[in-house]
This record gives sequence, structure tokens and C-alpha cells, in this order.
Amino acid sequence: MASFWSTMSLTVLLPVMPGFLESLGGGSREVGYSLMAFSIGVLLARPMSAELMKKLTRRQMMIIAAVAITLLPWLYLWLPRTGSVILLRLFHGMGLGMFSMASQLMLSDLAPENKRGFIMGVMGVSFTIAMAAGPALGDYLWNSGHHAGTFHSAALLGLCAIISAVFLFDPAGEKPTPPSAMPMREVLAVKVLMIPSIALLFAAAAHGAVLSFLPMLLKAHAIPGLVSSFFIANAIGVLVSRFVMGRVSDRKGRLVVMLPGLIVQSAGIFLLTLTTTPPALWAAGLLVGLGFGAFVSVSAALVTDLTAPEIRPSAFSIYFASFDLGTMCAGLAAGVIAEWRGIDMTFIAAAISPLLALLAYLLFWERGMEKQVVGASAG
Repeated sequence: MASFWSTMSLTVLLPVMPGFLESLGGGSREVGYSLMAFSIGVLLARPMSAELMKKLTRRQMMIIAAVAITLLPWLYLWLPRTGSVILLRLFHGMGLGMFSMASQLMLSDLAPENKRGFIMGVMGVSFTIAMAAGPALGDYLWNSGHHAGTFHSAALLGLCAIISAVFLFDPAGEKPTPPSAMPMREVLAVKVLMIPSIALLFAAAAHGAVLSFLPMLLKAHAIPGLVSSFFIANAIGVLVSRFVMGRVSDRKGRLVVMLPGLIVQSAGIFLLTLTTTPPALWAAGLLVGLGFGAFVSVSAALVTDLTAPEIRPSAFSIYFASFDLGTMCAGLAAGVIAEWRGIDMTFIAAAISPLLALLAYLLFWERGMEKQVVGASAG
């Protein structure tokens, strides 16, 4: 529940920040700066969290991040200037990065190996629901004229996250991560950990391109106004995959789910380039959700399988940073391709990206790698 409330608090503000910045005299440039500041904040928080968890427990880290997530919405109202808002978005991103790292690590500590894929998949369901409900609530409040109320709601949702985190059981027995003999630079050199991170970067880049440029594609295909239909179908696909595919991966193996997931994600994005009717759009959204949802949830379980607890924070910081870099770079690269070759070519390139992730596994993954546990004898 703590993850649900924190995600709701953050996503409530997503649809309203452009309008809020415009009300302060900002324009498209300031909106872009705020998005970049938020992304940079998330990215910076990953390695910082890994270091902080040598001194703090998972639960303590979640509480600190939840306090930041609670206070920042009020600071937007108290410091109503574009420069201040952009700076606050940086810290808001850091709050998200810290909270998601700590909650994911706590879950990896709790989940038994034979049910890890299922449990970590189900945990993502709350995130998916919050990602759908948060923007809808924020959009409703803002368009109803409750501008300040939108920020107050985000703060109150953050307060719910604090309360939930305070009463969480810490599986590490209220102890920080034990010290590891492997510094992060050595973890970066471990092949079996870098393959999932590189693959995630490509899969996340494809997902980020779809999220950013879908309205332009639908407008070009003369079916505007159906963006919400795609995301509803996408959310259904993600929910189904998280409930079903995690359990399958526990029984049959992680790669049995992950690699077909990448193919399904690619097929769904390619279908978008051919879409001219609502049913085709719904089918594409369902495929993208099924494929990406299966890959992401099971990939996180794989990284957990491959790591001993003492190096798991470092491994997850690299893993999640790959996701952040993928989504950040997707917007820039997709924009260049759209100007150069058109919006359809942008989505063709996005459809190729999951296949590059698949290629990373096919070329570099070796038999027996999934049985390795990095750091088990370190420190």
C-alpha cells in the first residue's frame, strides 16, 4: 500500500504541471525543463540510495522519501515561481527514485525464491492501478477549478504513504544492508548483471517513445482523441501479465517469460504503425501491456535471483538507472527521428528497440548464468 499511495501522490501532479507552469508565466521550454529535472532527480537518486542503505534500513529510506513526497506539493504553492518549481521537480524525482528503490529491495528481501516472480509481479499491480488513477484524479481536480486542491491532495496521498511505511515490517530486522567487498564499479563489470540492465534500457526506450509520441501518431492516422483507449487496454495487458506471467516464471524459468514478452511488446508497437481503427488500437495497447508488463516484472525477479543481499542495492541502482536512461533518451531520439523521417518511422524504430533487448540475451547470455549468485562469497 505504501507504494500505491506514493505513486498516486506523484502521478496526481503529472497532468497538471504544464498548466501550473503556464499559470506562472512559463512556456513549453519551462515544461520541458521541469520534465528533465524530474528525470535527472530520479536518476541521481539510484546510486545515492544504494549508498544510503548501508546506513539506513529499507523502511527508514521509504519513510524519508515519503516525507519528501508529502512536503514538496505544498512547496510548489509556497514558492510559485517557474525557477523554483523546476528545482523542486528535481527533488521530487529524487524522492521517487529513493522510494521505489527501497520498496523494490524490501520486496526482494521478503519474496521467497520459489514465489518471487509472482509476488514481485503482483506488487506491480498496485503501481499500475496508481499510474492510471493518479493522473485521472489530478486532471479531474484541475479541470474542476480546484487548482490548489490538486496539490493538497498530492500531499495527503503522500501522508498516507508515510503512515503505511511506518507500519511496514522490515524483513532485514531493522538493519542496514551489510557491507559488500564489491564496490559499484565492480558490479558494473559483472556480465550476468549488465545483460538485464542493457536489455531493460532498450525495452524502456521503446515504452517511453510510445508514451511520449502516441498522440502525434493517432493524429497523423486520423484517429485522435483515443489516447485514453490505448492506455486502458495497455493497463489491462499489464495487469494480466503481472498476475499470470510471474507465476509462470517461477515454474518454467525467467527467460521463458521475458524473451517472448519482448517479442510481444515489439509486435504491439509495430501494430500501432498500421492502426487506423479503434479495435486495432485496443489490440496494440493490449499487446504492448502484456509484453512490457511480463518483461519488466520478471526481469526484476531475475536480478534478485542473481544477487546476494549485500550487493543487491548496487545492482538495483544500476538496473533502475537503465530504465531511467532508456525513458529519458527515448524522448530525445524519438523527437529527432520524427522530424527527420516522420512519426511512423519513429514507431518502427521503437518497435525495433525491444528486439535489440532480445538480441542482448541471445548473443551474450550463457547456459547456467541464471544459477549464479553474484556477491554470495563477497564481503
